Amino acid sequence: MSIGKGFRIGICAALFVSGALFLPVRCEATDLKDLKLGHVSLPDVYNASQRLKAAVQEIEELRTNAQAQLSIVAKEIQEINDKLRKGKGALKPEEEEALRTELKEKSEKLESGQNDVRVKAAFKQRSVQNVLKHQIPKALEEVAKKQGLSIILWDSALAYGPQIPNVSKEVAEVLDAMPAVEKGPDQAPPAQR
Repeated sequence: MSIGKGFRIGICAALFVSGALFLPVRCEATDLKDLKLGHVSLPDVYNASQRLKAAVQEIEELRTNAQAQLSIVAKEIQEINDKLRKGKGALKPEEEEALRTELKEKSEKLESGQNDVRVKAAFKQRSVQNVLKHQIPKALEEVAKKQGLSIILWDSALAYGPQIPNVSKEVAEVLDAMPAVEKGPDQAPPAQR
């Protein structure tokens, strides 16, 4: 599963759990014929949003960069293991002890680095999902007001409606224009004293 797909599934899950299956905008229609409907697709919002794509790309880059650094440490661990295997019986006790100590330190560094990447990536994903959970309804409301829509349905709630306009691109544009507050742990502003 790619990070993008998992990220989009997470967004959908966050919105589903929040109960945001559709957004009724203050409906002043007195008759069904006066209702003006729209629908939105989260995959379409994702594909049209530069902000969401940038957030996913940032997570992918974080993982890629960390993987490159961690693979160097993993290679060093393998080299130490090879030295220990080849030198079994030929190494002086203090040389073997030094190699085992170095092996332990490198292994701890590798594990710590892997945990650090997992935490940062998970934090970034949850942060963006929480922002979207709160900003998607605002974006939907803004688009509904601009286009005079009474109700915007999620695609998953729309069984048939070829004449109902898809407002996903407009929602993505509104989201991109909103302030980006999805900061990761290493991007938080410094504490003021």
